[in-house]
Amino acid sequence: MVRSYEQLSEAAAHTQALREPMSSNPNPNPDPSPSPNPNPNPNPNPNPSPSPNPDQALRETMSSAFSALLKRDGDLRWLVGNPFWLASPLEPLFRGLGWGVGEVVYLLCALLTDQKVLLHATDPSVLLPAAQALRALMVPLTYSSLYIPYLPATLLRPSDAITLLNDSTQPYLIGTHSSLLQTLVGNGEVLDLVRVRVRRRA
Repeated sequence: MVRSYEQLSEAAAHTQALREPMSSNPNPNPDPSPSPNPNPNPNPNPNPSPSPNPDQALRETMSSAFSALLKRDGDLRWLVGNPFWLASPLEPLFRGLGWGVGEVVYLLCALLTDQKVLLHATDPSVLLPAAQALRALMVPLTYSSLYIPYLPATLLRPSDAITLLNDSTQPYLIGTHSSLLQTLVGNGEVLDLVRVRVRRRA
């Protein structure tokens, strides 16, 4: 700390002595950026080659892609035979559930964990496409339990229906008219199963 005028002058002389070595090298850190290009033309070739023919480039691309696909013949056969890759089989299920991905995932998990699943609808024509789409989602697995895409409500008496639905010893995927479910619930029956309503939507 400077406490007198004499110390102030000595400090100034000391600071000047420290600056003299730095002044001997006026540019200790030169600018690394290169000098500007004197030639403003970015293309040194005054005669550029003509652009390739678009048709020829497309044919070469298609040929190379076709050759690559031929090398994966087994994968192509699996993709063609796998219904998961077809949009139409899955649409009835998603449309019938209001495009609710959560409900579809819930149903798929129910099938994979061997639960009893009952699909019901007021329009029986939507049950088979929805059930088929649900089974298609299991590919490459196959649903091997009891599968009845449409069980007519008039085929069984309520007592027989409750025996089938509640007392079945194996999991199932069954579709039926909503009136059968309403009858069983109206009789005070308790259904221990996963039930989902499939609606007809435009």
